[in-house]
Amino acid sequence: MASAAALSLPQDLLVKIVFLIPDWPSVTALLQALRPAYVLGPLESLWQLYFQLKWRVEHLWPRLDLTKLDAASCTHVEGIVKYYAQVTVNSKMDVAWFRQFGHPTTSIRWDGPIDALNEWKSFRITSLTNRLDYDQLVQAFQVLPYLEVFNRSNSNPRIAAIIFQFAASSSSLCHLEISNEFDLLRKNYCTITTNMAQDIIAWGRSCPVRVFQMRHFAWESPNLRDEVLRAVLNNPTLHVFNFCEEDDETLLTFEAVYDRSNRRLTLSYSGGYGSSNVEDDYLAGYLGLVRHLIATEIRELSLMLLDSVTFSKMWTAMTPLLQ
Repeated sequence: MASAAALSLPQDLLVKIVFLIPDWPSVTALLQALRPAYVLGPLESLWQLYFQLKWRVEHLWPRLDLTKLDAASCTHVEGIVKYYAQVTVNSKMDVAWFRQFGHPTTSIRWDGPIDALNEWKSFRITSLTNRLDYDQLVQAFQVLPYLEVFNRSNSNPRIAAIIFQFAASSSSLCHLEISNEFDLLRKNYCTITTNMAQDIIAWGRSCPVRVFQMRHFAWESPNLRDEVLRAVLNNPTLHVFNFCEEDDETLLTFEAVYDRSNRRLTLSYSGGYGSSNVEDDYLAGYLGLVRHLIATEIRELSLMLLDSVTFSKMWTAMTPLLQ
């Protein structure tokens, strides 16, 4: 049963409180406690969508999936959509309808063809769901001034170059995940050139980077890689960092995964063969990149996939940083 204090809350304040709750079970528990003694107002639409019309949780919270809109749910969605911070739309969505019932600052995830983006360019499209080819990326980047999140797997040199160019020109992109279309047998690495690196550095130094993931790329030089990663790692807004690199000559693999939310750093280093001096040089270089995190940022450090010799080398190199 709802408390007297809860029942006395103004409806607009209750709505704000509900939309600050991250998990759906807590939302439904609150609505069930309030209803029917309390008139839910706009939250009645939320109740109806879930309990009566059986909308799935992943389509309802925390992002409202407007691609699931139908005649039966339209009235309820109209009553609640403006309170959502995040929605998903596609090309079937009526722009005039969204302009009338949606909120102008809502973050939109686009789930439609790129050709239909133009009439939505005045809205805050912050992420895409579709995989795009090179020409589609060029077209999309021209009409996405608010893009915040971009993920791209199986990249190639042309795709990577246009993505990094966009990142360097963006003032909103804060989440970038990119990986190369990697095949060790064919050695089809995408090599990060000086121009690409300069674009990443410009982005890392100017944008509030929160997530950076980069996997399976080669570099024109280790110094170029180091400069890029320092630019990102020194960004004070960085929350998640995920980097993986394989060397096609020594077969050395290095991976670093950092999460600021739990202040955990996981380092993996394995697979090398050949001169121990080469391995020592690689290890020293990689540890230098994460030196700042090891010394100041982490509570938990995990060392993975190490043989006894490599563990001894890594531990010896890291001990001064942990004291």
